[in-house]
Amino acid sequence: MAGPIFHANDFVQTARTFPAYFENKLFIYEWMRDWFFVVTLDTNQQYVRAEQFMPQSQFSHPMDMIFASDGNMYLLEYGQQWKKQNQDARLNRISYVSGNRKPNAKLTADKVAGSAPLVVNLSAAGSVDYDGDTLEYQWAINGEPVANNQELGTFTFDENGEYIVELTVVDSAGQKDSSSLTIIVGNDAPEISITITPDSYKYSDNGVVSYTIEVFDEQDGTSENGSISAGDISVTFEYLSATALAETSAVGHQVSSKPKGQELTDKSDCRACHDIIRTVNGPSYQAIAAKYDETDVRFLVAKIINGGAGVWGDSAMSAHPQLPPEEVAAMVNYILSLDPNNIENKGLPLKGNVRFEKHLGQQKDGQYILRASYQDKGLTNSAIDTDSSRLTISEQIIFTANGKSE
Repeated sequence: MAGPIFHANDFVQTARTFPAYFENKLFIYEWMRDWFFVVTLDTNQQYVRAEQFMPQSQFSHPMDMIFASDGNMYLLEYGQQWKKQNQDARLNRISYVSGNRKPNAKLTADKVAGSAPLVVNLSAAGSVDYDGDTLEYQWAINGEPVANNQELGTFTFDENGEYIVELTVVDSAGQKDSSSLTIIVGNDAPEISITITPDSYKYSDNGVVSYTIEVFDEQDGTSENGSISAGDISVTFEYLSATALAETSAVGHQVSSKPKGQELTDKSDCRACHDIIRTVNGPSYQAIAAKYDETDVRFLVAKIINGGAGVWGDSAMSAHPQLPPEEVAAMVNYILSLDPNNIENKGLPLKGNVRFEKHLGQQKDGQYILRASYQDKGLTNSAIDTDSSRLTISEQIIFTANGKSE
């Protein structure tokens, strides 16, 4: 959609407006994909170039925008879902601020979970002030100030619970910014091990690998003795072509990891028309999963890429010709896994065999990924919300055509 063209002469009576850089430039934006561009035109109103506008900001389906008499831009945002009372629907005022800029706070920790007493090293070293001002560091735990005006801090948590650590940085002009993270005390992160036979990371046509997966959690127990149920451990095996790998590289051992299809679905524009449980403009993911199965993957991939209407009513579903078929297939497989009638089917068993056959007939030089994930039970004997204290860990093995992974 087309927005306004900026003319400084419209705001000669205002104390502040956008700088001269934006003179005679056109603002354009896209409702579904939430992007903004500033377009430069020549004297004949022909296109010269387009630049992203506020690329670090996240918008929520922009509907309309205008430069008001006060010199500020006002942006109306619809929110992510159709025909709903969206909590992210809003009217935003965008102002240009000259002079001193506020700092940017960045807080990191060497650990975010563990048993008490838990010693955590916190760092504000990534915080910056774009004007080069000296920063003051203010720390707080669960809203209570901590006496420490240092870039680095070491804190000991003696009691189980959930702690919110907040860092506020203040520049010499009094401008401030804050960052926070949550520390879970009394719940250690799970550990996952994957062993394979043969011990090789190279795949071959129709080759077979045997695997065994074990999960250990300090509080929950182990999968070996059954105290951690196999049904609570997700095991997946997927093939990513070279095209799909160019878009998103596989992620290794980390806290909180999602299957490939879920990552792609979450970052797409699908949420504008779909929800996991509710009907929005289109059907819920669970309704789709209940209607179709793995034999319909090719049909669904084509529907997503080409768009369509009529299966679930009159609402049209947007086309997505820019998405590689391999990525769409991963998204479809994730959606089909949400079948409410088969919600306990989390994939492969903890011990078994996998065959390298999905690459046959496809683009070569891809990767197979054997991944295991487990979400622990959290602080079950704590007064805090158990779900918020649960930790997820994933481990994976990558198989390539030459046995090497980048």
